[in-house]
Amino acid sequence: MNLLKKFYLEIISIIVISCSLYVHHWNKKNFLPKPFGHIFLTFPKHEYQKVDDKRLAFRFEMSKYAELDFPKEYKKFWTNVVYPNLDPNFQARIEMTYENLNNDEKKLRSILDDCYKLAMKHHVRATTISQDVITTKKGLQIMLVVISGEVPTSFQFYTINSKKHFLRGALYFPTAMANDYLAPVINYIKTDIYHMLSTIEWKD
Repeated sequence: MNLLKKFYLEIISIIVISCSLYVHHWNKKNFLPKPFGHIFLTFPKHEYQKVDDKRLAFRFEMSKYAELDFPKEYKKFWTNVVYPNLDPNFQARIEMTYENLNNDEKKLRSILDDCYKLAMKHHVRATTISQDVITTKKGLQIMLVVISGEVPTSFQFYTINSKKHFLRGALYFPTAMANDYLAPVINYIKTDIYHMLSTIEWKD
């Protein structure tokens, strides 16, 4: 009787284990991943403030929710526009670099070459890289570079005033993220960038 009971228990154990393995295999085979959810973000209404800082070679208007941040390794007329009150996970910043060309065409060609390299270095992870030229109401021509994909900078721009002023900017995030995830933040800040560019005035 004990042997028979033991035999039945072993048969039942085998059946239970087999069913468990089948269910696990079926679930794994037929598993449908849930789509990634994008967090819902709300942003304040776009409002702007005039900026006329003696450390810059130009005046412009930037978001009231942004601040100027001059890096420790400060280079003349360079600054970052940061958004301290946005979600800290994003830490968006617009890095702005300026060069006085001094009518030096060789220097200009070198700077433009650097701009091209800075944009193209993302081609490995980028899905698309597009360029466009816009002209502001004040006649300022601006080259826009839009980069799609998991890249740290998705939006770059530069502008030249005659043979003297050169200004470059790039929207950066601390880590490379998919642009579709960051799209609400990028679109919000791009509106601020367009306004900033349309209000630039050189100081001389």
